[in-house]
Amino acid sequence: MRSIVLALLASSLLACGPSTKPAPTTPKGTLTGGDCSEGPVCEKECTAGQLKSCSKLGEILATGRGVKKDLPRALALFQRTCDAGEQGGCRALGVMYANGFAVKLDYVRARALFEGACAAGDIKGCRNLGYMYENGLAVEVDLPRAIKTYEEVCGKGDADSCVQLGILYENGKGVDKDETKALELYRGACDKDSSIGCVNLGMRYEIGKGVEVDVTRAGSLYDKGCGLGEATGCYNLAYLFQVGSGVAQDYAKAAEYYLKGCDLGLASSCDKAAAYYAGGWGVPADMVRAGVLFRKACDESFAEGCNHVGLMHAQGFGGPLDDSKAVEFFEKACNLGSPGGCSNLGTQVAYGKGARADVPRSIGLFEKGCAGGDPVGCRNLGIMYETGNGVTMNIERAAGLYRKACAGGDQGGCVNVATLIDRKATKAEAGEDPQTLYKKACEGGLPEACALVKP
Repeated sequence: MRSIVLALLASSLLACGPSTKPAPTTPKGTLTGGDCSEGPVCEKECTAGQLKSCSKLGEILATGRGVKKDLPRALALFQRTCDAGEQGGCRALGVMYANGFAVKLDYVRARALFEGACAAGDIKGCRNLGYMYENGLAVEVDLPRAIKTYEEVCGKGDADSCVQLGILYENGKGVDKDETKALELYRGACDKDSSIGCVNLGMRYEIGKGVEVDVTRAGSLYDKGCGLGEATGCYNLAYLFQVGSGVAQDYAKAAEYYLKGCDLGLASSCDKAAAYYAGGWGVPADMVRAGVLFRKACDESFAEGCNHVGLMHAQGFGGPLDDSKAVEFFEKACNLGSPGGCSNLGTQVAYGKGARADVPRSIGLFEKGCAGGDPVGCRNLGIMYETGNGVTMNIERAAGLYRKACAGGDQGGCVNVATLIDRKATKAEAGEDPQTLYKKACEGGLPEACALVKP
């Protein structure tokens, strides 16, 4: 007799507290430095009183670029340099308030800081002020003013303002839609070493928007953007290496660029790099390192990173099995919007693993996971309806859920609906054949399905 078992989304594995170190205590400094790009160099120059290097150090700490992210210390550095009259520090402090980083979200305070920096000649402060007018943050939406601001600072050499202007033209926001103009702005910005300008231009070449498709050219632009510090450039290039589009397929290169994106602070890139170490794709398999990278993604509130940390604990990958920890991270993943996290939490709760057994709650979690597109959630919910566990038995409802799971790529769902048809518990739909479903599941990597395929 077939054993019906609720499943974790195990295959998806293969698909930080603030520092207490105080800021430098130099009470005064000079408005020099800022050319440093590495944390230790900026730290040394900041300690020597070069305020622009202190602001740069704050940027590095705020993004976690090559160092452990430390938003409280970054905030303290920006506040200190701003108080000393370093407008880059004031602008960066405004960014902290505008995003609620280590401080309560305060658009009014952010706008005042951007206005002060802009008035003092900090063109990036002007750009940020333009963004507030574009999006109505602490002010009424004023697209003409935003556009004028972007045009002025773009003309003064701020390439990223040219990119902002290009985005408006690309989307026809406040201006007539003009993709040719957008392309020109992205190209000009990239030529001036705007990292995001290069990435935006690369995306147009990859999909052929306004230009002929040229994925090789896109890869070169992503590489330039990545080298200039834009994490999405690293991620996009990694994906090209992963699938072999525009470049030779190279898992080692894919892993390398996913790691670069992670080092630049992109949580989804950390999650991808972790998967490469979990699967041993292009790098030696290393579950411990995979766990560290998944946790880094989770700490940045990337939902799937938390789901993957939960799977590591639930299955004892990279350390001892720990159902309580699994529940903790599945719950965080679910709350952050991961359908798989909800389904996996439902499995733990259904069996009382790491949490009190609660079948009604597990059903709600499976429903949430399935509705969000997780096929395993659909299969698990189907099992509950097939067995009448916590719900009124409903074979047709179960069959429909198995079909949905199968269509979503879950091979267990294919086997389950095929078994119902073989048992004549439900009728096959048009063109539906149990043997075809078993074969599909077998070819999809489910060994038990292979035993059901007739010779």
